[in-house]
Amino acid sequence: MRALLIGGGRMGRKYLQKLISMGIDTSLCDIDTSKKIDGIRFFSSVDDALEETFEIAFVAIDPSMHVEISSKLLSQGIYVLLEKPPATSLDEFLKISNHENLRISEIESFTMCASLLKEPKTSLDIYRFGKLKGYLSPLYDLAWHDLYLLQRFEDISLNALSRKGNIWRVYGFIKDVEFSLCVAWEHPSPMRVWRIDSDLTFDFSQDKVFKSGQVISEGSWDRLERMIKAFIEGKLERDSVQRALKNFQLIESLS
Repeated sequence: MRALLIGGGRMGRKYLQKLISMGIDTSLCDIDTSKKIDGIRFFSSVDDALEETFEIAFVAIDPSMHVEISSKLLSQGIYVLLEKPPATSLDEFLKISNHENLRISEIESFTMCASLLKEPKTSLDIYRFGKLKGYLSPLYDLAWHDLYLLQRFEDISLNALSRKGNIWRVYGFIKDVEFSLCVAWEHPSPMRVWRIDSDLTFDFSQDKVFKSGQVISEGSWDRLERMIKAFIEGKLERDSVQRALKNFQLIESLS
């Protein structure tokens, strides 16, 4: 199996290192020729890369180019794992969302924390503060993860958005339970935490679960490797596309 990785940036490098460590024959494509790596087949354009044959592709570039590049790959029958956000808007994403070979990255779903999530009965507070700056906005870059995880529960809605400094706070409901979701770029104290019903804390950074301050579960799951493996083995759900569609609807409802 031959894999084509589109993008040699921050996330692309993580994919490349993991794919190589997994023994997958991987070529890299990036318009920036300085991203060339000794021993890795390199292309400076997707059109050039598609003169060869690839079974799978990973797309991790500026979201403004996601749909255009993915369309070329999908039209060649290649199975595509597309990083989030998969487009800059719902309307744009609809141009590729019907392709059967498309899957959307949901890396947090491959953590131990995600496997143990429980539906809140009284309260839910989520904090996702990033050290670096991403694309579009913290909603598409950071809250995106929590929104696809929240879709494990029924009747999710968002009803308000506020901003204070660099912190964006979203308010919503899971059935009749109110929740808040705080996100920020370039935060001095990065974290990825869910606090459920005041006594349970899910720390996605450490992949640990705490109850009343005591660790009750911890894992060292390699989330990127597990997601890539599921994609290659055909076990990554087509539902990831449906959740991406729902994420766009939820975020755009706040406009």
